[in-house]
Amino acid sequence: MDALEKLIKSTTTDNVWMYVLAILKNENIHAYALHKEIEKKFKWAPELITSYVVLYRIEKEGLIKSEKKGRIKVYSITPKGIKTLKEAKKHLKSVAEVI
Repeated sequence: MDALEKLIKSTTTDNVWMYVLAILKNENIHAYALHKEIEKKFKWAPELITSYVVLYRIEKEGLIKSEKKGRIKVYSITPKGIKTLKEAKKHLKSVAEVI
């Protein structure tokens, strides 16, 4: 893997949580639709299982919460998730400006 491929991987697959929070900032959504929305909006998609693992981890961290609606779970962002997303964006912008 060359340097550019490593950068792309680290800003996509290795940090799926940012994309999840970005989607949930605008709408509440269930896991499979969230996966498809990432693909549609950002033009790439993590493995489906990765999406579920990330949802579990960031819910445990308090960045998102889920609610059962019928037979499916619908996810929404929490205030902690909004704050974390803002801080992540600020960090990425500052890195981009320096480079």
